[in-house]
Amino acid sequence: MLLGTLTVCGLLSHPEPGPVVGLYGRGAAEGTQVSHQDLGWLPDVYSLVDRREYETAGDLLFDKVDDLLSAGDLRRCDEMLQMVDVKRLDTNLMISFLAVTLAAKLELPSRAALVRRIEAKLEELAPERVESLLRTLR
Repeated sequence: MLLGTLTVCGLLSHPEPGPVVGLYGRGAAEGTQVSHQDLGWLPDVYSLVDRREYETAGDLLFDKVDDLLSAGDLRRCDEMLQMVDVKRLDTNLMISFLAVTLAAKLELPSRAALVRRIEAKLEELAPERVESLLRTLR
C-alpha cells in the first residue's frame, strides 16, 4: 500500500515539497470534522510496529494524519506530534511522520521538536545516514 511505495530513497528524490493542498486530498471530505477525542490510533501504530506490521502501521499513520490535515485540524495534529514516542517507531515510520507533515510544517509548531527527537534517535541507530535521511524533511 502507501508505505510499501514510500521508500527512503523515494522521499529523498523529491527535495521540494509540493503545495500544501496537494498532500491533504486523500482524507476527510471538505467540511468534515475530525473527532477531537483521544488519538486512540497512535497506540495502534505502536502495536503494529511491535508485531512488525510496518506497512499497515504506515498506512494507518498516513490516513489518520491526512484526515487531521484535510479537516484543517492543525491544533490537534500539532498535539499529536507532541505525543509521538519515537522510541516505539522504526526508521521508516519516523520518516513517515515527517513526510506526511512536511507541507504543513510552518503551521505545526511541535513538528520542529519532533524533528529533533527523531534526529537524536537516528543518531543512535545510523549516525552516518542522519543528514541524508532528514535533509529534505526538516
